[in-house]
Amino acid sequence: MKREQIPDTMLMYASLYTYDVLERKTMMDYNVSYERILQYQGSSATLPNDAAQTLEQFQKKDPEQQRAYVDDKQNAQKLYHVLFNIVKNIKQDLDLTGFALALINGILEDKRTRVKVLVEMQKSSNSAKHLDCI
Repeated sequence: MKREQIPDTMLMYASLYTYDVLERKTMMDYNVSYERILQYQGSSATLPNDAAQTLEQFQKKDPEQQRAYVDDKQNAQKLYHVLFNIVKNIKQDLDLTGFALALINGILEDKRTRVKVLVEMQKSSNSAKHLDCI
């Protein structure tokens, strides 16, 4: 039996996939619905106004560009803000919530020093930077 090649993306570094091969396969086939994210943006204030754009911009990059993107503090804060708001506010879409959680985990597992940005956001005197899901 030939072993399946796992893509070298931060999403695939999520520790969940070490234990659950079916979840890994499901996530490899998952496509983010930016139209659905747009429904949660704006007037309902469920997600930031630029949530779909931020996530799509990140997803369109190749793995090395994604790493560079999240190594930039401002980009990382913006992406974390979107991902944590998805987890906090979009409970009815389990696939999207699972994707957001796996991506957060994968980003941190790929390079554990990235947690410093999350810690800094939580310690900020600017409450808008705080992430309620931590």
